Amino acid sequence: MRLSIRGPVAALALASMAVCGAARAAPAADERADLTLPAVDEDDYLLLRVEAGRFLLAESVEAYRLPGGGFCLDLAQMTDALDFDVAVDPDAVTASGTLHSEAQEFALRPDRVSYGRHAARLEGRELHRHPGGLCVESDALATWFDIQIKPSLESASLAIRSRQQLPVERAAIRERRRAALGRGSAAPDLAARPVVPDPYRLWRTPSVDIVASLGASRDAGSRSGEFEARYGLFAAGELARLSYDARLGSDADGVPETLRVRAYRQDADGRLFGALGATEAVVGDVSIQRIGLVAPSAVGRGAWIANTPLVRAPDFDTTAFFGELPAGWEAELYRNGALIAFAEPDETGRYAFEDVPLLYGENRFEIVRYGPQGQERRQTVFRRVGEDAVPAGDTWYRAGVIEDGRDLIDIGGQDRLVTRLQAFAGVEHGLSRRLSIGLSAQAIEDDDGEIDGFLEADLRANLGPALVELDLVGANHGGVAAGVRVAGRIGTTSIFASSIVQDGIDTPQIDDALVSEHELRAIRDFDLGDVFATASAYGRYTDRSGPPDRAELGASVALRHRGIAVTQDLTWQREGIIDDRLEARTQIGGRVAGAFVRGEVRYTLSGGADLDEASLTAAHRIGRTGQVRGELGFDAQRDEGTLSLGYSERFRRFALGAKVEADTDGGVAAGLNLALSVGPGQNGRFARISGDPMAATGQVAARVFTDENADGLYQEGEPLLEGVRVRTAGRADHAETGRKGRAHLIGLPIGRRVLVGLDAGSVDDPLLKPVGDGVVIIPRRGVATPVDLPLLPTGEIEGTLFHNATVRPGAELVLRDAGGTEVAALRTDYDGYFLFENVAYGAYFLELRAESAAILNVPPRLLSDLSVDASVPVLNVGDVHAGGALDVAAADIATEAAATGAVVMEAGTP
Repeated sequence: MRLSIRGPVAALALASMAVCGAARAAPAADERADLTLPAVDEDDYLLLRVEAGRFLLAESVEAYRLPGGGFCLDLAQMTDALDFDVAVDPDAVTASGTLHSEAQEFALRPDRVSYGRHAARLEGRELHRHPGGLCVESDALATWFDIQIKPSLESASLAIRSRQQLPVERAAIRERRRAALGRGSAAPDLAARPVVPDPYRLWRTPSVDIVASLGASRDAGSRSGEFEARYGLFAAGELARLSYDARLGSDADGVPETLRVRAYRQDADGRLFGALGATEAVVGDVSIQRIGLVAPSAVGRGAWIANTPLVRAPDFDTTAFFGELPAGWEAELYRNGALIAFAEPDETGRYAFEDVPLLYGENRFEIVRYGPQGQERRQTVFRRVGEDAVPAGDTWYRAGVIEDGRDLIDIGGQDRLVTRLQAFAGVEHGLSRRLSIGLSAQAIEDDDGEIDGFLEADLRANLGPALVELDLVGANHGGVAAGVRVAGRIGTTSIFASSIVQDGIDTPQIDDALVSEHELRAIRDFDLGDVFATASAYGRYTDRSGPPDRAELGASVALRHRGIAVTQDLTWQREGIIDDRLEARTQIGGRVAGAFVRGEVRYTLSGGADLDEASLTAAHRIGRTGQVRGELGFDAQRDEGTLSLGYSERFRRFALGAKVEADTDGGVAAGLNLALSVGPGQNGRFARISGDPMAATGQVAARVFTDENADGLYQEGEPLLEGVRVRTAGRADHAETGRKGRAHLIGLPIGRRVLVGLDAGSVDDPLLKPVGDGVVIIPRRGVATPVDLPLLPTGEIEGTLFHNATVRPGAELVLRDAGGTEVAALRTDYDGYFLFENVAYGAYFLELRAESAAILNVPPRLLSDLSVDASVPVLNVGDVHAGGALDVAAADIATEAAATGAVVMEAGTP
């Protein structure tokens, strides 16, 4: 049946449409008039952490003090921090989405706001503009979001309290429930999503991080002065379809001293080298984890290959971390948020965290490195214990060779005190879901240069919430060793126990004087509301044939509260029967009164309390790019204290720092530090210079365009879009596309799935929408992963629903594509009006939801052959009558519509 209107009725209908259109356009005109918002004063800029109890919601949210008191917060960054599903368009001064739940809808316009069941007109003081977007006065934001916001400008933080559970709190509760069921951590949301392919290439221009320093010092005792010039270059890229990284370091005279090169491939899906199915292969300057009972962890030149999962710990009781660390840098190690160790560069320019205890289940380690210009490099590593036994029928392997303590290219000619060659090859086969067996062969060079061979067999079994391993080792010269190790969980407490007995084996891991060694360790996390704590204790007894036996007890408590982590360790040792030693260590890291603080104190308690050494570093931001830094230190062995002060400034292209230092013996020193990175630009050659690191992290090179033919691929001639923000999930920073539609984002985590998408609020054209929420990539070190992020041109379909000549509010309408798939659904407004927004170009039909059609007692189908395209992006279907229409000729309304620009479609059943 056709909808047709004749004579005066037609004129009345078209006049009504015009009046409705004008009525709807009027608020838009008012809104445009209200888009002139007061601007903030950039001198009142603040950068605040956002915390909710023990949860760190965001490292930094932009804020500004307001002239009348109070402050305003960036709206988009706050919704991201609170994990609210709200899209913000700063240019249009609009925002919409949901808050704590889908039932709590939120909508912001220039003159009004609605939140949940409440709505209010804006008084003019709530909204402000700042260079990065839209800023909302904090009291208004707290009312809209039903939260309390308590600022602490001294600690540069916001404390959030909410009567309703925030999304992050609900996620933590779900996580604890899964842990209580013994199922471990849930797989991340991105685990099952396809990854944008980025094939290895024969050559990619590398990214190079450059660190250089000049210094002068004067020793008060000898009255002599020294001058030093050091530099370090770290490069990463691709060559011969391999990833590689290289580090060149100099001595104090600027002469090249170390050169380390490593080539590698990683594939979490195990598709490397065809039938080998490897997950990782490395050659050059490499590091290996401890394997079994006899082979220690090692760092040196070598090669290895494995098909084990990348997150699986090679040895389930402890792990180790090694990495490059230039002079003047420091490193921290966190496990599941608890600070557990500090490190400074050793004589080889590396950091080392060895024999780090593992928990049963998921272990999330974060290695944070700090540079002299305020640089901060973060690396996250996951190690899983006990929950990923070898699947039944599968075989995992690992094999390699390494010369511990020797670089691949020894340009400095340094003599290493210990160089040791070791080789290993092992397999592990799954007999069932809970049982596996393993066999490995190892060859280790002893102190006399002789090669000792070892054969090790092990049996692993998952017994409830525990993993048990039995090991048996035989040496080619007749020595034997046996061990049993247990890792498990009792409630929320992780337990580890081991016993080793041996006779006649001598390796760096097992001393030939060892008869037996027994250890018990327990670690537990406590959620105390605003405080998160980890407590651990261990005991170890070593029976030796020659030297005295050793007994050792230790305890540790790590606390984290509002971004501050404090760890207290206590260790007691006894050699023989009289030599007791009680030592303690206190570590602190985090933000105190707006400054970032790191400190460590070591002291001996036995025989009277003696301070062994202490250090304290504090850094405070000055403006957006400056940082002042102070360090205090004391070394009891040298009876010397030191004090240093420094200032650094981060420019767009480089970072520059200056430092002065004095000690209690009258010595003084001063130095300058420069850091910058050089990397490939859009042309694939060196063209990008940045003060942020590019070689040590991943990057994404995004191209944003209008996908006019909706095929997901860029074709020549399709518009490239400028000024669109590219983001990655979980990060506050972004990059904005230039004139050629390209954006470059750096600092991405290596080897992990990262969601890259567009900020829809930064797109000027409201009829362009991103495709989904983005694409998933796995960044590789030093290279920019290319991705295309298309924006689909969309349109709108609007009209008014009538039933029995009366507007019908609250009816549920469904828009389906030509194949019948539902693409959108909505309920009509109080006046029967409906508007489908962001409708991709294509053919559609409109119908009532079955329940609404049943209530109205009409057929579901309303309109067929609806088409939205470039010629008709906004389709006004006029008045749609459910179940019938007035008897008016279509030719009459079509003639009238042509004169007014209206679009008329058919109504009724097809």
